[in-house]
Parts: sequence; C-alpha cells; structure tokens
Amino acid sequence: MKDFNSKKYNGIHLIGDLFECGIDDFLVKKSGLTNLQKKIEKLIKVSGLEVLGSYFHFFSKNAITGVIALAESHVTFHTWPEQSYVSIDIFVCNYSRDNSTSAHELFNVLSKDIFKSKKIKKQLINR
Repeated sequence: MKDFNSKKYNGIHLIGDLFECGIDDFLVKKSGLTNLQKKIEKLIKVSGLEVLGSYFHFFSKNAITGVIALAESHVTFHTWPEQSYVSIDIFVCNYSRDNSTSAHELFNVLSKDIFKSKKIKKQLINR
C-alpha cells in the first residue's frame, strides 16, 4: 500500500456535481452534439492535455454521455437536462509532469463556460 504521507501523489481525480446548468442546444438537440465534442476537445488541448479519442452518445431523453480518453487518463460527463444537472469526472496522472493545474482549470471551464452551472459541488481525490 502506498504511503501518501511521504510520497508525491500519482495524480488527482476531480469529481463534480453541477447544478442549475444552462440548457444550450447541445443539451437538448442531437444536432449540437458534434459542436459540443469539438468544443470540449479543444478546451482539453488548450489546457495542455492530450486527447487520444472520444465517444459522445445522445440518449432519447436529450441526455448526453461523453467519454474522452487522455494520454494522462480521462474526462467523462453525463447530463440530465430535465434536471439541469451534469456530473463530471476528470482524472489525470502526474507521471511525466504535474497536470493538477490543467485538471482544475479544465474543470472550471467545463462547469462554468460549457455547462453554465450556477452551483458546483467539487471533490478532489489524490491518487
């Protein structure tokens, strides 16, 4: 078992519950899905993380699940537009460099600028 008191963490895991989210076209129309995917992938790249691949799925009740594999680990989100709620999960490893700042910045941009959340519950797990 790793001694977290004496060694640097391997990475961070950010888990978020986003409430009172703004409902844009991509949250209620399948036609907005490609635009959402491009926006999120661009934000990930701008944050200094590397996108390996992604999959976004639109459900019949206007909900979306997105999974983005990163060289550093992953980003996932799930939307419930009828409740104006989004869950988000960002895990990055710090193997070759410390990606913690990038993960926090990406979380903030996704929660505020993309999903337009007015209330955010954010958890940090050191791993």
